Amino acid sequence: MTIIIAIFSFVLVLLCLFTLLVVMVQKPKGDGGMGAALGGGSMEAALGAETSSLLTRITIYAVIGFFVLTFSLYLGNLSSQKSETEEGSESILSEIVDEAAAEASNAPEAESALQQVLDLSEGQEAPAAAEQAEAAGQELEAAAENVEAEVEEKVNQ
Repeated sequence: MTIIIAIFSFVLVLLCLFTLLVVMVQKPKGDGGMGAALGGGSMEAALGAETSSLLTRITIYAVIGFFVLTFSLYLGNLSSQKSETEEGSESILSEIVDEAAAEASNAPEAESALQQVLDLSEGQEAPAAAEQAEAAGQELEAAAENVEAEVEEKVNQ
């Protein structure tokens, strides 16, 4: 998309220069002026009596092309910025997920916590094992809440 925008920008500059040249060559309504200095009278001799009409039409088409090209470049820049913003937000989200995954890998896994509870339950009574299982579950829930809070904080930034 950026290549197309660059090409259209170059064409816009050329179109501006062409429009400037066409306007400067036209014969002024009064005597003298820049049109006379650039040969406005000689254009009629070269292209005929209808030169002013031809130059007026060329000027109109050039200005219409200028406005159309300018508006299309504006829309192209908007879409380009929107896609860059979406890509940036996706990279931020992936960074958050990676950080959360790294923190989760540091926390005890559910299987290992469950295995610890089972190992403890073999040597202890059932109520004590249940209390330890509940404590391990609360630790896991607290770790999950911390990760969710960090993700929300990063997204809101």
